[in-house]
Amino acid sequence: MQPVVVWDEQFGTRTLHMMFWRFLPRYVTDPKQFKLSTINAKGETLLSNQIWQDSFLKRRCLVPVDTFLEWRKDGKRRLPYRPVLCSSSPQPLAAPALA
Repeated sequence: MQPVVVWDEQFGTRTLHMMFWRFLPRYVTDPKQFKLSTINAKGETLLSNQIWQDSFLKRRCLVPVDTFLEWRKDGKRRLPYRPVLCSSSPQPLAAPALA
């Protein structure tokens, strides 16, 4: 679980909530039945892919991160690597939002 800043419309303030990091499209009614990986989206397909389109156009957020992993192929294996950020302070990572 990760802390996430969420806009609270009732109080008109931002609040911190602990959340699981997983994107579920609005049309998903049962998260346990949704099997597609939504951990990463490609900018060039955001508008043509139904999973991301609605959230990209109407709901976006920034997530502060101090590190993240990318994957590279080594033959048939996928290996994680951690890109080095220019700053040691948290950097914004764009993300679709459900709220």
